[in-house]
Amino acid sequence: MTRALDPRGGKESRIYTDRYTPWKGELGERHWIVLRAINDGFRHNLRNKWVKAIIALAWVFTVVFPLLTASFGMNQLIQDADSAARYENYEEYLSELDEYGIGYRMVKNIEPDSMATFDVWVSNTGERPDIIHVYIADIRADQPGWGVWLNLPGSMNATGELNFSLPAGEMANFNLSVAAPPGLITGYADVIIGAESEGASSLVSLFGGETGVSKGLATRTIVGQTEASPYHFTITALQPVGSVRAGDSITIDHVIENTGTEADIYNVFTTGLPDGWRSSVDGTGDGAIDLEPGESLNFSVTFRVPDDSISTNYVSVLGLSTMDPSLTSGSVMIIKVTDIPDVDLTAEIIAGPNTGLASSLFMLFTLFLAAIAGSKAIAMDLAQRSYTVYFARPIGKMDYVAIKYGTVGATLSMVTILPLLCAYLGLILLSSVGGQYLMDHAWVWGAIVLHGLLIIIVLTSLSLAFSSLTTRRFTAAFGLVVAYFMTFVMASIIVNVFGEAGGTAVSIYDSVQLAGAGIFGVEGVDFDYSWGYNVLTLLSISAISTLAVLWKVSRTELSE
Repeated sequence: MTRALDPRGGKESRIYTDRYTPWKGELGERHWIVLRAINDGFRHNLRNKWVKAIIALAWVFTVVFPLLTASFGMNQLIQDADSAARYENYEEYLSELDEYGIGYRMVKNIEPDSMATFDVWVSNTGERPDIIHVYIADIRADQPGWGVWLNLPGSMNATGELNFSLPAGEMANFNLSVAAPPGLITGYADVIIGAESEGASSLVSLFGGETGVSKGLATRTIVGQTEASPYHFTITALQPVGSVRAGDSITIDHVIENTGTEADIYNVFTTGLPDGWRSSVDGTGDGAIDLEPGESLNFSVTFRVPDDSISTNYVSVLGLSTMDPSLTSGSVMIIKVTDIPDVDLTAEIIAGPNTGLASSLFMLFTLFLAAIAGSKAIAMDLAQRSYTVYFARPIGKMDYVAIKYGTVGATLSMVTILPLLCAYLGLILLSSVGGQYLMDHAWVWGAIVLHGLLIIIVLTSLSLAFSSLTTRRFTAAFGLVVAYFMTFVMASIIVNVFGEAGGTAVSIYDSVQLAGAGIFGVEGVDFDYSWGYNVLTLLSISAISTLAVLWKVSRTELSE
């Protein structure tokens, strides 16, 4: 074995070999050689029958199937809210009569030995006359002795059920009365009333909220606020009635006043929110309101309304005394939701966790393609000593690593970035959106590329790391798949056994899903922590894997 000279005349080569006389070319020339090698490796991968099969399946499920369903009116970027499939269960939700399903639609505070009266309206929203049956569905109280009854306005006849004969489109109202047990100082009672139609063609609406043939309404009556209490306080809505467009938000100003004789700290929160609503209380500092006797504070409550509901809703803001937790006060607001807009489903279709194009099936295609293309990338060179072919050209070990990353990454782009871009273009054409929509959603193209690159980087790095540590491609592929699913199992154990929601950051799959949702701004996805931690997980795995590849390549004797 001899030391070779640079054919361009001069210094000895740093690489020992009996066969090749390598030399370091110009930087531009080296880059051109690297790009040519990546192209050759990419084309070689595409000739593999298993690679072609996975790419074909990925395009069928990521492009062909979504566009086929979009051609029949599903998976459209802009969807008529009335025909949106994701709203089908909304009315079923409202028809539930359990405490947690319906929430508290009306809340009233009363003094001891007093009675609360709830004014309820019932309407026949069907197309023919019908008989509406109203009844007390359930009463839940912390103490016995509560009195509950129904009666028509102005009538003294108490009853447990009422029947209305209503023409189509007309309304009738009645009263729900709730009386506290004698001598009760503090406590509360929840009363749920139900209404149902005897005619199958009619619909029933309580408080204007349209539902199916049956409907429930929950109320809460709270006892404990007396003028004599040293911790008495009041919460008042300055605009108790409001109207908001579906999909928008409404802010209602409130004032809380310490009307007692002692200083107190109050915790304020919302209750009785319909399904899909979100709220935030602003102007209270850290959420606790500290008031001296006679002091008051103005704060606001913002309600974010989903875009799938036209109804009249009764929502409440409640305050809880810290010094005497049995004392509460609150306000009830009537918020009417109008004008359901067309729904833009771009983010949900492209990156909705477990539902979008970049879903669990999408990730499996990418994983298995990485196992096939990445597992052999370095392992085969080590097994057959074929890496010397690369170094017959004027490149170094870093160039060799770049070639491997570029080859595998380009192959994975065939099931990630490219099909998603084509699918999005097809959805745009099938949705017949205008030029303004394209301008407003120009960011989606960049989000698709960014999300795809994140997936490519982590799976390419991990597959090459396993490939560099063995000479058997099957072992490398098996190690990649096991590592992928092991992170998912570990995250499941942390979340389900130890109750730590942040455990999803351990999983490659969950991290890709949540990071994608964050990149695309998918609404309705609640993160118990910033999705930046998921990105950090993916980049950390990529960095560690890359260091393993560089360590192995740097220690490999090229003359072996």
